[in-house]
Amino acid sequence: MRFILTILFFLSFGAGGFAHDAPQERRAYLKQRTYTKIQTKAVEFIHRFHSDDREKFLLDLNSPYRDRGFCYTLQHCPDDTAGITLKELTAEQHYTLHELLGELLSSSGYHKVTAILERENVLTDIENHAMRHPDDFHIIGSPSKPDWRPPAYRGSDRYYIAFFGHPEQGKEWGLRFEGHHLTLNFTFHKTKDGGLQVVATPLFLGVSPMTLFGADKEHNKAMKIDKRLGHMLLHKEAFSAKDVIAMLNKATDEKAYRDTVPSASLDGGTDMPHVRPKGYGVAYTTLPAPVKTIIRSVLDEYLDVTAPHLINRDLYYRALKTAKLARAGKKHGKYTESYFRLESDKFLLEILQSPFYSVTPKTVKHDHPDHKHEPIAAHIHSVFRDIGAPHDYDVLENHRSLSHTHR
Repeated sequence: MRFILTILFFLSFGAGGFAHDAPQERRAYLKQRTYTKIQTKAVEFIHRFHSDDREKFLLDLNSPYRDRGFCYTLQHCPDDTAGITLKELTAEQHYTLHELLGELLSSSGYHKVTAILERENVLTDIENHAMRHPDDFHIIGSPSKPDWRPPAYRGSDRYYIAFFGHPEQGKEWGLRFEGHHLTLNFTFHKTKDGGLQVVATPLFLGVSPMTLFGADKEHNKAMKIDKRLGHMLLHKEAFSAKDVIAMLNKATDEKAYRDTVPSASLDGGTDMPHVRPKGYGVAYTTLPAPVKTIIRSVLDEYLDVTAPHLINRDLYYRALKTAKLARAGKKHGKYTESYFRLESDKFLLEILQSPFYSVTPKTVKHDHPDHKHEPIAAHIHSVFRDIGAPHDYDVLENHRSLSHTHR
């Protein structure tokens, strides 16, 4: 009995002394604890470089590189990237960077990010092989660039990291880890009362192809995907968004439907101070309960990327009351072109599934008979952004008047 009472006492008062505190105090403690780990790893990473070498990736908080648009399409990515690339890191620096990412992200978020980096290497093999065997593959550009051809090299070593402000010196700093199909942004701000504000967006996750489609055995082996056939990435996000669209009845779909599918670039990835809500679509509150459940699961996929104690999920859930759903493209078929948009007064979530800028074996067929003659849409671009976070704007106050010369 004494043992049981001791355990109960510890659970009630010993675990940090929080059993009697308000939930927000527990959240604040866990948030600060997570931040301390992030700050420690960020400083450790910086200190692994000589002081002269740090200038390349340790930039001013209001640097114009911090808020420019995302690297949606590799051919449109700026050559003057800010920061230091993975290719330039030593093994020790590379290891510390991954430790930092491991603190910034949840377990599932970290694996998703590293899978995107790895898919870039796989895509290089697929595209190079397709260029040598064009009769066996669909090589698709876009309406604006129908003659597109894959670049000779992609590679995860082209991803880079930059710090804005100094984690060790300033009360306000941020970082950006970016490359083709990925942008992570974090901003940390210590308030006057000792609190901590964290903005973990804009977040860009993309992949091509979403599913590793197979051709014949020789092609599979040459593309180095024979043991990875069927591997999927960002499929839960894309397919769940498709489920939501397919479940809309005629009257609801008419309110949600837009005529135009966006291009590769999405609203949530524009320069930070310039995102403005559009406010169209059908109100989330008017949707049937099953549709709401799936929408929330889609939102969770993006909230789950960040380390769990850095953000308050309840704020996003409550914001669903003001959210509107919009969509464009095809309504049915897993691999048809579509656009999903969920916008509230706090956040913007966009998922674009497109056939453009892609390479697909001609043996791959649509799962829906009505679209069997259309190209496979397995190129995903998705953006999640906290448009309601004032800190997203405040840290860039001095930059709003500057022109964007690095677009």
